[in-house]
Amino acid sequence: MKKVFLSLLFVLAAASATFASQAAKNPEAARWEQVARNVTITRDDWGIAHVYGKTDADAVFGMIYAQAEDDFNRVETNYINAMGRLSETEGEAKIYQDLRMRLFIDPEELKKQYAASPDWLEKADERFR
Repeated sequence: MKKVFLSLLFVLAAASATFASQAAKNPEAARWEQVARNVTITRDDWGIAHVYGKTDADAVFGMIYAQAEDDFNRVETNYINAMGRLSETEGEAKIYQDLRMRLFIDPEELKKQYAASPDWLEKADERFR
């Protein structure tokens, strides 16, 4: 029994050291894990996600995470479309859709609007950069 306990303790210590070294190698992953600790996602009998967070920003993070779990293809396609780069993934037939998006959404204008936004909005966003 003592051997089993010592073996289990050794395996647990090795796993803990491996996890710690992975976090040290990738501080970005460690930062996102910290953000995720503030969120609880539970699913009911129908698979509907119920998201709880310490702050509104945490709840939004959890909602987007749950949506990505459910339908990542649509999330990714919407993002690519919003960037005006759909033709890169779906072919040149989508070039006019990309051009239309670029007429409506100017990244430089968005950056100016973000820079002019209130301080509380920027602070809420700091953890997600």
